[in-house]
Amino acid sequence: MIETSEKRAQIIQHVFEVFYHQGFHAAGLECLLEGSGISKRTLYKHFGSKEALIIASIEHYGELFRQALQTQLKSRPHSPLERILAVFEVQQALFIQRDYPGCFALKALLEYDNHEPLVRQSAQAVFDGLGEYFLKACRALKVPEPSKRAKQILMLYRGAVVSSQGSKSPEPFQLARQAVSLLCSVS
Repeated sequence: MIETSEKRAQIIQHVFEVFYHQGFHAAGLECLLEGSGISKRTLYKHFGSKEALIIASIEHYGELFRQALQTQLKSRPHSPLERILAVFEVQQALFIQRDYPGCFALKALLEYDNHEPLVRQSAQAVFDGLGEYFLKACRALKVPEPSKRAKQILMLYRGAVVSSQGSKSPEPFQLARQAVSLLCSVS
């Protein structure tokens, strides 16, 4: 018998893929259960609602992204600027690796707008963490107004994600990295 935490992880992994490719609103309960081997009862035992499942999926995405970033940084030296640029490189690699469905957290923000504040809050937490990551690197770089620069870098990141998804091209990530390099070199 699969342990509760293992079953929960199995559910999250399955629904994460469904939500990522189908969208949150489009993926109804039957769609989430299809092909999973998970019963409705088991799903609700681990997650009291679809929103709780979405929140867990967003947290899963955030963890996957952090792991990919750590892997990227292990493979080379990492100055503060390289740490920032690595975020764009990780997202670009995800774009190139598979049929790019976009940033999972950004999709949640856009799909839920002002509905379901807990889902929105969970998705925003992914970006808040990324903003803190950028801020720490900007402080290490000793750029003027590091908080403002970190926000500008986060805007470039979000813009690159949306532009790449819309254009089906990795070029926006390359252009955003160039812009970040300029932002971080300006005194």
